[in-house]
Amino acid sequence: MIIEEKHQLLFTAAFGPKHIAKSAFDQWMQRYSLIDLDWSSRFILPLLVQYFPEKPKIFDKFTRYYQQTWLDNLQRINQLKPLIEDFHKSSIPACFLKGTAMLLFYYKNFGMRPGISDTDILIPHDKLTSAVKLLKHHGYRPVSTFRHSGPAFEKRVIEGDINIMRYHHAITYQKGNNNIDLHWKCSPLLKNSHYESLSLNMEKHSLDGTPVYTLGTEYQIMHTSLHGVTQISNCRKAWWIIDLLYLLKSKKYMINWDELYAVVKRYHTEPFFTEAMKVIYDINPELLPVNPSSFAKTLPTSTLLQCQNKLMQSSRKILRQLGFYSCLFSRSLTPFGWRSCVQAITFLRAYFGFQNKDEIMAHIFKNSFFRMRFTPKKES
Repeated sequence: MIIEEKHQLLFTAAFGPKHIAKSAFDQWMQRYSLIDLDWSSRFILPLLVQYFPEKPKIFDKFTRYYQQTWLDNLQRINQLKPLIEDFHKSSIPACFLKGTAMLLFYYKNFGMRPGISDTDILIPHDKLTSAVKLLKHHGYRPVSTFRHSGPAFEKRVIEGDINIMRYHHAITYQKGNNNIDLHWKCSPLLKNSHYESLSLNMEKHSLDGTPVYTLGTEYQIMHTSLHGVTQISNCRKAWWIIDLLYLLKSKKYMINWDELYAVVKRYHTEPFFTEAMKVIYDINPELLPVNPSSFAKTLPTSTLLQCQNKLMQSSRKILRQLGFYSCLFSRSLTPFGWRSCVQAITFLRAYFGFQNKDEIMAHIFKNSFFRMRFTPKKES
């Protein structure tokens, strides 16, 4: 997987071994202007402010990113608390996923985890109808931006449509600037990832006295790796790399690696996990017990894994991945992919909000989310 040099240097400065962290930061300062900070770079700076061993005076300029992140997250969590309290009163257990779980129970510092654009909550399947009523009571409405959401989609979710429950995993609600993704599955890519099947491996926490849950650490690492490597809406996002680095650094002596490998194999996510660990290894090999290539050699040679590994290594993988997403998010498409190029472009434009085919092709070839056989052009 290809990471831009400017991001690689910032990752190394924040999470790399101490003897090279300062060198990486100096290189970043020399090569990249502060006025050219992109979104991913701003994403990393709050943690850099906290982790960098010796804070130079230039860090005074970075502090504003930390402060703004702290304020934004505080507002979001404060608006979320009444809803979670009502969930508890209605006997609806809530398991936080992804960014919100990381922010509240791993970082434990509102200024260190930017980009919480939505809150992902996993609940039991039989509690969906009650949860939807509570969301509406609190002023949330189903979002109609994507074709796998909106009032019509909500109706089919409540009715328990078999195809919806099988090929989809969440429905999005919005209130002002706050989005909530209500999950009945942890991920569309994970079989048997319902609340009921994961509940025994969850950790119980408290949000101002209200019981809430998160995935266990090993499951959190597996899910973050999968969701990060397979993200398609904006592959320049750096949140998943930061989360993995933080998890592996803060929980270094608490992670049961044998259990983690077992979880990865249980959910058939070996190629994606290995690809994510390669990214981590390039930043700081001290965070991993072995080279990810060693883990890859232990993988079974099932037909499924052979196909997944071929997908990771072939330049055709982008089209196959998009074809898989088409099956998940568009009921008008067959399980074997698009019927025509026109249908493919129509789907991509509708789902991701692209304006024309040029944006689609730029997204596929410039922002490829797996290690490609070609290297994208450097930014000028």
